[in-house]
Amino acid sequence: MQKHLKPWLLVIGLILTASIESAYLTAPKDDILNQILKKLSAYQETYTPEKVYLHLDKPYYFSGEDIWFKAYVVSAMTHLTDSTSGVLCVDLLNSKGTVVSTEKIKLTSGEGHGNILLGEELPTATYQLRAYTRWMQNGKADFFFHKQISILNPNNIPSPTKSTDTGIDVQFFPEGGDLIENLESTIAFKVTDKQGKGIARSIRIISDTKDTMGTYTTMHHGIGTFRFTPLAGKSYQAVVQDQSKKSIVVSLPKPRSEGWVMHTDNIANNLLLSVQSTRSLEEKLYIVVQNRGKSIYQSEGRILNGKFSLQLPGSLFPTGTTQITLFDAQGTPQCERLVFFNQNDHIQIQLTSDKKSYLPREKVTLTLTARDAQGKPITGNFSMGVTDTRSFSYPEENILTNLLLTSDLKGNIEDPGFYFQNNNPNAVKALDNLMLTQGWRRFAWKEILQPNLPSPAYEHEPDIALTVRLLDKNTRKIIPAQVLLVSAPGTNSVFRYGYTNAEGKIHLNSLDFYDYRNVIVSIYDKELYSSAIVVVDSASSAPYSTGILPTVLITENMTQATNRKKIWSMIQQNHASAESSNVSISTSDTLRPVQPIYQKADDRIKLDDYTLFPTMEEVIRDIIPWGLLTHKKGQTGFRILNPDTKLYFKYNPLYLIDNVPIHNINPILSLDPTAVHSIESVRSAVGRGQFGEIGYYGIFSVFTKAGDFYPSNEPGLFNFPVRGFQKVREYYSPKYETPLQNQRQPDFRNLLYWNPSVQTDATGKATLTFYNSDDLTTWRIIAEGISKDGKPAMGNAEYTVTMDLAR
Repeated sequence: MQKHLKPWLLVIGLILTASIESAYLTAPKDDILNQILKKLSAYQETYTPEKVYLHLDKPYYFSGEDIWFKAYVVSAMTHLTDSTSGVLCVDLLNSKGTVVSTEKIKLTSGEGHGNILLGEELPTATYQLRAYTRWMQNGKADFFFHKQISILNPNNIPSPTKSTDTGIDVQFFPEGGDLIENLESTIAFKVTDKQGKGIARSIRIISDTKDTMGTYTTMHHGIGTFRFTPLAGKSYQAVVQDQSKKSIVVSLPKPRSEGWVMHTDNIANNLLLSVQSTRSLEEKLYIVVQNRGKSIYQSEGRILNGKFSLQLPGSLFPTGTTQITLFDAQGTPQCERLVFFNQNDHIQIQLTSDKKSYLPREKVTLTLTARDAQGKPITGNFSMGVTDTRSFSYPEENILTNLLLTSDLKGNIEDPGFYFQNNNPNAVKALDNLMLTQGWRRFAWKEILQPNLPSPAYEHEPDIALTVRLLDKNTRKIIPAQVLLVSAPGTNSVFRYGYTNAEGKIHLNSLDFYDYRNVIVSIYDKELYSSAIVVVDSASSAPYSTGILPTVLITENMTQATNRKKIWSMIQQNHASAESSNVSISTSDTLRPVQPIYQKADDRIKLDDYTLFPTMEEVIRDIIPWGLLTHKKGQTGFRILNPDTKLYFKYNPLYLIDNVPIHNINPILSLDPTAVHSIESVRSAVGRGQFGEIGYYGIFSVFTKAGDFYPSNEPGLFNFPVRGFQKVREYYSPKYETPLQNQRQPDFRNLLYWNPSVQTDATGKATLTFYNSDDLTTWRIIAEGISKDGKPAMGNAEYTVTMDLAR
């Protein structure tokens, strides 16, 4: 009976005798190895994966509040913010996977910011925040940005609760992939409750004859490891007790009779790799080491007498998750191991306030300094928030843990910040245990090594886009080579036209507008008005599941924060606010007149400059010298005077009302002249040339004072609501500079300051100012960002607000 399993010291001792075991290695010139590397390179060139990270203003929220965030979209390989994606979708989902709220965020050089307004009616629960680009939908939705957040409804808060075991789940992860009979392996195990949270437990390993093989205890968040040699013909089980001391029996993975076993160790910052195999003959093998999809080491070798060993210097590994794969002589992946190295080369942000303690409503002057690992100043754009430490625990995740760890692994990683605690001796071991449990990650060889990589189904989305298709109304057959006119009327109007392609489609990009717009598609050929229809050919979102979202565990801090929120809400209701809103809109798409879709009008008449006319027909007849109303076969038309030939064009011009194309002049004639702002024309050859054949006979354009013309019952016109970019809002932080400002209503905000765009200068510094509220508390400042060379940046600091004048 095997009572105690000792560490695997023999192989480690052998490995330490040499750096790379040259006796077993040959130069990397083998065709199979080259094919593997070419496949890896082709995969990256084809898909160029992206990552998204959202820096949130605080860890949890109350219904009725805003979630403020800064978005960083980077290359998954380099972490550079050089993405060609210009649109980021941000969704809030409930526990059923239903989208509660969604926004489209405009990205510039991989960065953007926005907010999600939480409805007052949202119930207390755990929600999922996810963010992704259209290009990311080519991969698995597991690698979208996703974060669980608690939303509390002050009118529906349960009493403080404690976590209880509702059940036990035990999983086993043999190092490298499989258990092999008579070969010693490291086995990681993870014990979780039914909500997926890791729990501390001891497990007892027994054989099929009930002999105890050893007892092992979890280390961090329910994860532990042990060394084990499964014997041929034997089976094994683990016994673990739940909260009620009831024993639960779980079977270990069934050992295979033959195969490969991989083991790694990190000693003196060197990676020690050992391989065992049941194959006794000398056989070729290949080792590929890749970090974020880029090969950092590759080699051929031979396994002799069932063993192979290798040592690699720690300096070879970039910071982050690295994937080591063993391929057999046929190029089939047999073993795989994740390892993590931290070179501590991220950007350091230092936050220095002018004081350590302040009075309520006193001004805070803060200096943000960004430097690299060598102390050199970093010029960049960062995001920063100031939150109340009483209400919120330290964030479990930040840009450092996300980009370097959690974004490359599947599933929810609990408390990722723990693994980056350099002063915690248990953190390194716990992190290696975590690597053993992650058998599924961003780069899977099964996808990479397939004979032909499928073309990406989704293209990069540099801006708001829409694809429409022209079909026969009855047969649904495509109609190619027909002109469609597309307009998105509004303050900043959008106008496009073109021919449908062989699939009957027109793809419209650069629809740069905000909020919802009605996009109007017009069929140009009047012969198709009654027989054709236009449909949207949009791609749906990738399938996504929130998984099991844990129940919100109400802590005492949450209860106290809720009480303060209730008091603050009552104060707000009883005091007339000096501000109409706690945000301001900073987009240029507000309070502007409708702008024409052409560069310059040749003629412009403003109706308020003239005597009131009863009808638009009289307006056109009496004050427009460059056009002529016509009546032919019971139909009214209009002809524009050609400035070059001094003759009227033979056919009707392109009619526009508020930039919406219409098929005839009747909607113009039906307008009330008092509602019309101006009438314009485009007659010159240069102006008409902007619109090709559809503008050949000139443009007759009418703008209403409201600027919101919408055609109704017009033949050949189709309307589609399209979500545009979110209007950028700015978090309102009050100033208390004057006695009058200090007389305003009481201030008990739990978010003191939020700035998604803090720009450092050439010295790596930025200076910010804001004012404290009335709260006597400790405030935590958190800043995050990313450097131009793809290094994540973070820093935090605290200060207090007190009435102690002596301080």
